[in-house]
Amino acid sequence: MSAGLSNNQSGQFQHFMVYPAIDIESSNLSTSRGQSDGAIADINSLLSALGDAGLSKVHLVDLDLAFSRGENYKLMAEIISTSDLWFQVSGGVRDFQVVERYLKLKVGRINLDPSWLTRPTELGQLIDLCAQYFDNCEFALAIDIEADQVKSRGTGEVFGLWRELIPNIPEIISHVIVTDNSRDGKMSGVKLDFYREINELVKQQVIASGGVSSISDLIELKKLGLSGAIVGKAIYSGAITLKELADVII
Repeated sequence: MSAGLSNNQSGQFQHFMVYPAIDIESSNLSTSRGQSDGAIADINSLLSALGDAGLSKVHLVDLDLAFSRGENYKLMAEIISTSDLWFQVSGGVRDFQVVERYLKLKVGRINLDPSWLTRPTELGQLIDLCAQYFDNCEFALAIDIEADQVKSRGTGEVFGLWRELIPNIPEIISHVIVTDNSRDGKMSGVKLDFYREINELVKQQVIASGGVSSISDLIELKKLGLSGAIVGKAIYSGAITLKELADVII
């Protein structure tokens, strides 16, 4: 079981990893990120392009499950089981049943909805559940921050001020994926001071999400000591090429 290390104890992370985002909606690659390149207009071609570019890790999201309007588990399972790529899965992971389905697939990392913060006893029980399937389970907490509040994008539920909540995330969580809702999908650049403060407060490794528009954004996040970043619209719009992304991974 992976556990988070304090940034103060671990110092600068040795690696910075870029996670291209693949959003699944109605059993297809979501068009909500505005892709314009026909070569990556479907899931299979995108997966092939990622591998060909030398990228190895993917942020795979079930948008329908996230927004409680259905689910795409069959397709998610097919993608994970037939690809050589490493996946972290997101979207609607709010209960043991969903966690267990992904544990059976032995995914690289399961990104939990922030509602688990309100159920610390159940969060601790994930250790025992993990042990039933394999030894190297890894859990992240995926949180959206809007107007200084931690919220669940899918349900809209608000959990409290992020400065009060994130320092107390349990050690069963190895990574915290932080989406800046004010910039997500807008390609407006990242707020470096925002991520610098988060990285100083949490015990876990931090992955940035929201606003990445250029390679320079990724380089600056790496300088802050973050462990990685999720990139979506910048890929689909052609602002950043897959080869450029691969070169950022150090």
